[in-house]
Amino acid sequence: MPKDAIIEGHLNREKIVINEITKHTEILQAKLLNIIVPKHMAKNTFEKTLKNIQLKGSADFRNEGNKKIWYVEGATVAKFKELETWIKDLEKKLPKISKEFSNKTLTEKSQEVKWLFSLYQGNMSFLNLMYLLEKTPKKEYEKSLELMHRFLKINVSVWKKDKDSEQLVAELMISIIKTNPFFSDILQVLDESRKINWLGDRLPDRL
Repeated sequence: MPKDAIIEGHLNREKIVINEITKHTEILQAKLLNIIVPKHMAKNTFEKTLKNIQLKGSADFRNEGNKKIWYVEGATVAKFKELETWIKDLEKKLPKISKEFSNKTLTEKSQEVKWLFSLYQGNMSFLNLMYLLEKTPKKEYEKSLELMHRFLKINVSVWKKDKDSEQLVAELMISIIKTNPFFSDILQVLDESRKINWLGDRLPDRL
């Protein structure tokens, strides 16, 4: 068989498998096997095709117990590559970013710090929720966490080196406490406790 025909055959088989995985979003390998074999190819060819697809990054699988679940991550991989490139660019420009940040007013710095941290916090909450709902594969979740950690680390390194770092960190902590329901409830309880103590100190003793 001519070499071109062999290559075309490989690509066609890969396309068949990828299309089937995409159709189901996620699919057990055993179920995928039943759909593809023997209608489109032999079992050995199917297994080789899966390996090729994974090596090319066209699809991937995760293990759940003794089961393999396949999924297409083309768009996800592209998103991660774009985000990672952006973060690497920030890391390279760190001295410049630090200088630009130091030239801003205290108010501008404070607003930027709060906004960037809220961006990080919102993304982390979304990522954790999607993973717990089993909407995000573990590999994708771990990669997301790594990138978000690098994003925060870059910004924290800028804030720490700034001459107003102590005030900026203090304002950020106050903002977190005020906007977080857990901390807000604690502050409310403490406030009520102070009022009660204040009144108790001023009430006359009863016989």
